[in-house]
Amino acid sequence: MSNVKVNLTMLVPGAKPLSEQECSKQLTKPVIIKKGKFAGKQARDKKGNLLYYHETVPDLSKFDKHVFKILNKEENKLETYVYFTRKNRPAKQTINISEEAYNYYISIEVPSNFHIPAELRASLKRSHESFEQQAWKKFSKEERLEWHLKSICDSMGGKMESYTVFDD
Repeated sequence: MSNVKVNLTMLVPGAKPLSEQECSKQLTKPVIIKKGKFAGKQARDKKGNLLYYHETVPDLSKFDKHVFKILNKEENKLETYVYFTRKNRPAKQTINISEEAYNYYISIEVPSNFHIPAELRASLKRSHESFEQQAWKKFSKEERLEWHLKSICDSMGGKMESYTVFDD
């Protein structure tokens, strides 16, 4: 059995959608007089306090927007339909990574799906090493580890929350 060297915690989309109450926000708006000589002014009660009403509206930051287009053959027009679905409640997932995997992650062996960051491209020179090898060697061990951990999170559709590297 291998030893656990790294503990990765990430947030992945869960299976349970947010509730209707969680996806709405309540706005407080002043009551405006619409008729009479005080039209357009804020209404007040008998004590002179301003009157407000509460309105519940959808919070669009908690919805996913979906767009699809259909070709209407009769009119030869492209029709666009937009609809919103509630986002799913995020779930926390923890992954333990072995010492062997950790040693590979911090090694100078270039992963097959590595792409050179734009800020490093200008500093690379032609040599017997490929540009990918040069760029990968410029990363520190911590940067190489974080690159691999981010790659794991991306493959699962999640975002990295934290990671811990244990001592031997």
